[in-house]
Amino acid sequence: MVNDYVLGMVTGRRPLSDLSDLRERWAAGGGDAMRAEFESQLRPHGRAPTARRVTVDP
Repeated sequence: MVNDYVLGMVTGRRPLSDLSDLRERWAAGGGDAMRAEFESQLRPHGRAPTARRVTVDP
């Protein structure tokens, strides 16, 4: 799914405004749970997640 969206945006088949839809679908499809698990594994080792959510204005 992510690859299809990104490829579509890079090649012009999808508008960049679809990035918001991709984020929502990724989160609903388990992305937020995966990110939370990854972050929980970083904390005990003194590593804080550095990624920030980015919003895209159409």
